[in-house]
Amino acid sequence: MSNDGTRLLQIAALVVPVIAAAAGGKWAVDATRSKMGSSPVLPNVEALDSLRGYVVRSAPTVQPPASQEQPYTLGGADPFAKVSRAEVRSADAGRGFTGPAAPRWTVSTIMITENRRVAVINGVLASVGTSLPGGARVLAIEPDHVVLSEAGGARREISVQGGSN
Repeated sequence: MSNDGTRLLQIAALVVPVIAAAAGGKWAVDATRSKMGSSPVLPNVEALDSLRGYVVRSAPTVQPPASQEQPYTLGGADPFAKVSRAEVRSADAGRGFTGPAAPRWTVSTIMITENRRVAVINGVLASVGTSLPGGARVLAIEPDHVVLSEAGGARREISVQGGSN
């Protein structure tokens, strides 16, 4: 029986501190609540509705976008420009200046997904590596332009809705 008595003492040694801690915790919580007093009452719907007149909705302010056009450079072409937008034809003998030529390449659409990049170039659906009529090959398709390698080795960057020769 001494074995049972020892076992009861071991259980009591574990249970009594747990009960004491629980009682002390409850006492601490009750003491804190009595110091704080009751919680404030939340406003009812009518009290909140009376504040509605002070809430003013304002229209969002919209700032016009900055101009996207590139300034023209006089006295020569900009050597750092990414895309030449039009080819200037040389003066024909006796006829004078004929003006800019229509762009040879036109990119009308670019679509980029996680695993595919395609563009519509001169009405042809093309992806990277596609050979276009005239011998040009698509090297890269970016969100705002397409890079082509022409048959003669020239590399061209064509912006969407723009063209380059």
